[in-house]
Amino acid sequence: MKVADVEYRDEYVVVDPADKVKRVASKILDGFPAIIAAIVAKAGEPTGIVYLDTIVRHCVVGNKDSTKTKIKDVMDKNILKVTDHEEIELVKQKVAQLKPTGIVVTDTRGAIEGFISPRDWAVIIGSK
Repeated sequence: MKVADVEYRDEYVVVDPADKVKRVASKILDGFPAIIAAIVAKAGEPTGIVYLDTIVRHCVVGNKDSTKTKIKDVMDKNILKVTDHEEIELVKQKVAQLKPTGIVVTDTRGAIEGFISPRDWAVIIGSK
């Protein structure tokens, strides 16, 4: 089975690294529960990922001002970029080794094609 055989084209929005945290939180919440994450991308290249709990951790618990803090300053940078041509077994090995916060599907040029959510990943590995 390849990445192209799984669902990865929903559950996210793409945001700019300079966007303020409050704007990103609003974008996620506007689409919630269908949207669960924001992929941070610079010039179309994914550089990080943000979930609502990321924002809570930094802005609510960590006291960062969501109206002034840029999303690049709170995003999780540990993402795994895969193409839809990759074998799922290979991706499983990469995930086990790297333990990424998010799995972003890109085309051969590195542009975002989708996002494998934690729920989708649970189905892929057979725990749901």
